[in-house]
Amino acid sequence: MKRAMLTIIFVAAIILPALAAGRALHVNPTTGDDAQDGVAKPVKSIARAVKLAQPGDTIHLTPGVYFESADLTKKHGLPGRPITLDGHGAVLDGSEPLRASDWEALRKGLFRKVKLISALLPVFGPLEEYICSGAT
Repeated sequence: MKRAMLTIIFVAAIILPALAAGRALHVNPTTGDDAQDGVAKPVKSIARAVKLAQPGDTIHLTPGVYFESADLTKKHGLPGRPITLDGHGAVLDGSEPLRASDWEALRKGLFRKVKLISALLPVFGPLEEYICSGAT
């Protein structure tokens, strides 16, 4: 009886910490794929890793600059099993990088994004049809 109790305590001491540790999810914005699980292969975005995370999991970011935020507002760990975000020196910029070639100057201090307008043409047709000048 004493031996069985010691065996149970020994097994519990080994298994319970492993269960509490959770999984290691990996994010890599260059080589990741959001169709992956983050464990066997990295996901591309922090948002996908957060969605996959469960209590006890740690999200590991590949060092670099991320142009997104880490929104954990709807995720909850448990006592002793937090969801951890380990940045490994990563920078969360949160902004979208701008390329000068995507913009054209209309006049001093006023610009428009050319690529966005070009992308909308097949959907909406020529933009002149939507521009009103003066009252009718």
